Amino acid sequence: MALGTTNGKVVVWNLETDDPNEIRKTVLTTAKSKTNVRTVCISMDGDYILSSNDLGHVFVWKRNS
Repeated sequence: MALGTTNGKVVVWNLETDDPNEIRKTVLTTAKSKTNVRTVCISMDGDYILSSNDLGHVFVWKRNS
């Protein structure tokens, strides 16, 4: 699950666990995005997260193996 913030960050939670205590949160940031994140999308295979902001910039993150 992922969501965008009003200060340009994307927060991602790994929900692939049966134990709620093991849910991990990661915050994705870039110095080029300080405005509202308007859209967040996760690729079907879960390897990429894309986001866009108020200025129309698109950012891509690739999952580390």
